Formats: sequence, C-alpha cells, structure tokens
Amino acid sequence: MRRNLTCLILFLIFYESQLLALDLLEACKKAKANDPQYLQSLHEYGAALTYPYQAISRLLPQASLSRTDVSYDFLKGPWYYVDYRAVETTVNLQQTLFNYPLFLEIRDSRLRKKIGELRLKYSELDLLRRVSEAYFDVLFAQDTLKVVTQEKKALEEQLKMIEKLFKAGEASIADLNDVEARLRTSEFRIVDATRSLSTKSRNLERIIGEKFSSLSPLKKDPSEEKITPDDLEPWLKMGRERNPVVLSYDIQKEMAENAFRKQRGQRLPTATLFAKYSRTEETTYTKIEPLTYKAVGIQFSLPLFTGGYITAREMELKERVKQAEKEYERVLSDTEQAIVESFLSARSSLSAIEAGRTSVKAAEIALESTRKGYHAGLRTVVDILNAESNLYRAKLDLLKVTYDFVKSLIALNFYSGTLTESVIIGINSYLEAD
Repeated sequence: MRRNLTCLILFLIFYESQLLALDLLEACKKAKANDPQYLQSLHEYGAALTYPYQAISRLLPQASLSRTDVSYDFLKGPWYYVDYRAVETTVNLQQTLFNYPLFLEIRDSRLRKKIGELRLKYSELDLLRRVSEAYFDVLFAQDTLKVVTQEKKALEEQLKMIEKLFKAGEASIADLNDVEARLRTSEFRIVDATRSLSTKSRNLERIIGEKFSSLSPLKKDPSEEKITPDDLEPWLKMGRERNPVVLSYDIQKEMAENAFRKQRGQRLPTATLFAKYSRTEETTYTKIEPLTYKAVGIQFSLPLFTGGYITAREMELKERVKQAEKEYERVLSDTEQAIVESFLSARSSLSAIEAGRTSVKAAEIALESTRKGYHAGLRTVVDILNAESNLYRAKLDLLKVTYDFVKSLIALNFYSGTLTESVIIGINSYLEAD
C-alpha cells in the first residue's frame, strides 16, 4: 500500500514537471483563446450585430427580377394546334411608405443587439470566475496534499518510536495499534487528496485548453487586502448598474413593451409604393408582337376583421409585459441576495482567518507542551497523537478559510459586475512570480 502510494505521488510529480507553469492572469488569457463556452459567446455576439441591418433593410427599396420561359408541346388536339414557346420577364420594385410595426422593429433590433453585448459581457465575467475558482481549487488541493503528507510523515516517526518503546516494554499494544490506525487513516487522506488534486487540475486544464506543470502559490496572506468598498450598499448599487444579467432583463422589459406596441400597430394601415415592368413574348402558329407594360401605384392595406386574433394577441402581450417585469424583479432580487451572501462570506472569512491563525499557534504550543509533558512522564503517547492531530486539523481549517475568502471576493466582484482584468491583476498579485 505504501509502496503503491509512493509510486503514485512520484508519477504525479514527474508528470507535472513536464508541463507548463502559469499564474492566474496567464490562465485567464489562455482560457479566452481556448474555452469553447466563451468562444461560442463571441460568435453569438457577432450574430447580434447584424440585427439592426436586418431591420433597416426591410424599410429600404426592394427589387426583384423574374423570368419565365415555357415550351408548350401538344400531345393531343386539333390539327391546327402548333407547339409554341412563351417567355415572360418581370421587374418589380417596392418601397414601404408607412408600416408602423416595421419602424418599431428597428428599435427592437437595437435592443436585441444590446442584449447580445450584455451576454458577451456576462460570458467574460463568467470565464474569469470559472478560471479563478478552478485555479484556487487546484492551489487548495495542492496545499491540502502537503499538509496531509506532513501528517503522515509525523505519524511514521511516531510509529517508529512506539515500536521501539513496545519492544522495550515501555509502550502498550494499544498505543501501537492506535498509531497504526491513525497512519492508515492518513494514507487514505493522501489518496483522497491526490484524487482531488488530479480532478481539480483536469478541470482547470479543460477550461484553459492546455496542460500545466505547477501554479504560482500564494506568496502573501490575501486577508491583508481589505474589501473595497467595505460597505454593502455600494456593492448592491454596482450590481444593479453593472451586472449584465440584471441589465439584460431590464432590456427585455423594454422589448416586451415594444412587442405590445408593434402588435397594436397591426391595426394601422400600411402604404407601399410599387412599380412593375413586364414583357411577354409568344411564338405560335400566328405571329404575336411582344406585350410590354409598366405599372406604378400605391397599395394601401388595412385589416378590417381578423377573427379576434389581433385583440387576443394584444391581451397576450400585455401579460408578457407584466411577466417581464416580474422576471426582472426576480433576477434583481437573486443578484442582490448573491451579493449580500458573498460580501458577508468574505467578511466572515477574514475573521475566520484570524481565528485560524490563533488556532494553529495554540495547537503548536499545545503540541510542544505535550511532548515536554511526555518526557516528564506526565503525558502519554495518545496525548501526543491527539495534539498532532489537532495541529494538522487547524492547519487544514486555516487553508480552507483562506481560500474561501479569495473565492468569496471573486464571487462578490462577479455578481456586482466588476470582475474585470484589473481585478484579476490585483488577485494575481497575491501569488508568487514564476
């Protein structure tokens, strides 16, 4: 078991040494170039840019050319019926003079384009969040593996000491079994931590599209950086004004109102200027001169009765407007709740980090005191094992709250719509330079 575990760790170390190291900023840049989810949003945005052109084109002159060339071969008929050919060429021109729904379609297309921009903005925020969280998940898994490996080494040393004492008759079989049981548990923790590291690493590689050898570790305590601003209300204000999801649903309210106005516009008349040129040529048993004509006019159209469809459609769109308003309220409420939770989580993590440092220091002092008490005959081997276990548990707890603070800070900027490259650069300063 130990040999297999050692081989696994050595393989992972060798495997990682062959690959590329990177920091958080580099990881974000690579993800922008390789992440399919983000690249998909770029193409979606490119498609959204065409909406205004599509809407305007329907109000511009429309021209079409058609040509019909038909040969008539009679299979049965009077003797004087002769096969003949007919050719007709037609040119049509149209120009909309008045069509209220089409005019509103231009505004609608601009709103759809704006939503496309906001979706791209959300994809950028989401990419930075996913990369950052995956990056710090790997760092946390690495640090966890280091701590549990240190605990295993300490237990191996304790086992060697207990075995000597047992042979000398100074330790009981219960002490020996206790150490061995703790050692087996630590080996399981290493396997579990190794699995977690492998899973988190693959997730980061999947996002950035490349393999890496190692990540830049934390060089300073992130809790030294204060939450700026340190009050909740400015974050809520930024969320209302900058969060792309909130802004997108706000625009969807306008689109719902615009759709209602377009439907009401169906009651209005439409006017279209048209011009037509046609030439028909027929070759039959009798010579017929080509027929040519042109026509220019204005076409008016006014719906008189549609079976109640327009009214029913208006009633539906009124409800759609109210639905869009409630959806906006829901999204805004969810966003504000997420901001509140992230803000309070970041602040509580700061307190937890300070408490964690105190716990680690207290556990180190307690372990040293227990060792002295053991040599003085006042403490047992089990007391030492418990003190060591408390120390490594305190270290793991400190690691967790430290990385929780970083991830809460990332989430706070994400939900408030402020997770930009400058924020990533600031977070990247927590890391050691390669």
